[in-house]
Order: sequence, then C-alpha cells, then structure tokens
Amino acid sequence: MRIAGKDRRGRGRAARFLLATILAPFLCASAYATTADYGAFLAIQEDLLLRLMDVIESSGTALAFPSQTMYFTRDERLDRERAAAAEATVRQWRERGALPFPDLPADEKATLKGGIEYPPRGSALGDGAARK
Repeated sequence: MRIAGKDRRGRGRAARFLLATILAPFLCASAYATTADYGAFLAIQEDLLLRLMDVIESSGTALAFPSQTMYFTRDERLDRERAAAAEATVRQWRERGALPFPDLPADEKATLKGGIEYPPRGSALGDGAARK
C-alpha cells in the first residue's frame, strides 16, 4: 500500500523522514482533507492513521511505544586503556591550541571534503534526476 504521493497542489511527497534519535526514528506525514465538516475531518484523519499503521505492520515492524530496559552485567563499563588514550589525545589538542570544537580549521575541513557521497548512488537524486 502506498500512502505518500503528490499533495493537492502537485508538490512532492507528503511524508518525510525527519530525525533519528536513540529512542526512535521520526517521520512526518502530512495530508490535506478537503472538508469543512469537523466530523468528516476526524473520519478522514482516522482512516489515514489506520492506513499508515497497516503500512507499518505490513513491512514487518510496529510503532514504538515508551519503554525502559534494564541490563545487568558484571563487565566493566569503560575500557580504561581507550579512555586514557582519548584523554591524552584531548590533552594534546589543548596544549597545541587545536581543539576541534566547535569547528574544525579550514585546512582540516578541506581534507574531509568529498568524503561522503551525497546524494548516494541509487537514490532518486543520486543518479542526477528525480524519479517520476
């Protein structure tokens, strides 16, 4: 089932992947209901939400609900050698006056340019043209 498409003004998709956090990915879906009747609007909204849930479930997943998980372990939480190495690196940056926060120096930025291909190949924009 496909819900997203063109809106009533012919603009692109009406669903967007907005954000990913440690809790969940966030999607934004918008729709235009052409009715002035509030009851009809609620029925349309309910239908769209149920269809969206069907799409989610048919993909083999489910909506995320708030939960907590507690892990019990006996291993050490922090690798002391790696922590010491990281602290030494930051100490060296400070001593040289080269902390990369909040921004990198221009010469370091230049070495990173082109490091990630965007848009990626195989995407609608990656091949030079949007899909129709």
